[in-house]
Amino acid sequence: MSHIDVLEGRANWHVEHAPRAMDVLRALPAASVDVIPTDPPYATTGESTAWVSKDKVRSLPRETQFYEAWIREYLAEFRRILKPTGGIWMSCDWAAAMAIDQACPRVGLRAPTIGVWDREGLGMGYVLRHVYECFAVITMPEWERIYTDEPDVWRCKWTPSDRTMGHSAEKPVPLMARAIRLLARPGGVALDPFSGSGTTGVAALREGLRYIGIERDDGFVVLQRDRLSAEQMGSDVKAKRSGQEALNFGGSQ
Repeated sequence: MSHIDVLEGRANWHVEHAPRAMDVLRALPAASVDVIPTDPPYATTGESTAWVSKDKVRSLPRETQFYEAWIREYLAEFRRILKPTGGIWMSCDWAAAMAIDQACPRVGLRAPTIGVWDREGLGMGYVLRHVYECFAVITMPEWERIYTDEPDVWRCKWTPSDRTMGHSAEKPVPLMARAIRLLARPGGVALDPFSGSGTTGVAALREGLRYIGIERDDGFVVLQRDRLSAEQMGSDVKAKRSGQEALNFGGSQ
């Protein structure tokens, strides 16, 4: 099976292993995807990187400028593969939100709407502990609103102890499901080019969409495939993996 099988309705999901997501995106047909809910790398590294200066006045940090160029390349490709009725939901930090806002008009996309995800738990931080992340919503010209009462602050409790899939940037399934419901209806295709442990895929299947995931880490590719297979069978990925281990152990005797 391949991503084409998902697009043409012969498969419910496919996870592609690729060192660079862009290579897979460029192979997808134009106007073929309904929604892109994704969690790309964030703009802020936390390091004291160099700043771009003019007349001895500090302006944007250099890492943010590099990020804007990087995300612009992906946004341009998202625009190509999305249907005219489609949309993008991207989690981000505040620096990435500014970069996305700068990049969108440069590639012919509408300005993003920025929202806040309140995790309802203390995160990292020295002076102030982080309790929120941002997200950007970008819609295509023919997208039609599904809900009229969606706020720009989403509360979804999430703490480090809730991460059970071994991925440092794991997101909760209810958050990604809400992002999908905001932008797409059942029967469509969701694409996550930075799919990690497969949370977006689980959310997409639960919301009645087909799913294409792209991931560079082969270990997480295997995890995603196990997780989505278990989701389709109505079981838990840990139970599925335990069963496989038992089977493998039995076969080795």
